Amino acid sequence: MNRIISAVYEHGRIYPLEPLNINENQRLRVQIVPEILSDQSEHVIQFLIQGIQVVSDDPAVGKYK
Repeated sequence: MNRIISAVYEHGRIYPLEPLNINENQRLRVQIVPEILSDQSEHVIQFLIQGIQVVSDDPAVGKYK
């Protein structure tokens, strides 16, 4: 199960902000991404998706497939 969650770092520990459905002592791989960077990435992704939709509405795009 791959999942992205938000968490808070306090007093040397990371606390998830939502319940985790994992077994006790299960080993996990954790990637630390500051939330501000995550928010900026989401804006970039949405911008790119909108750009793709605009380009795909262009009838000239079909001839390059």
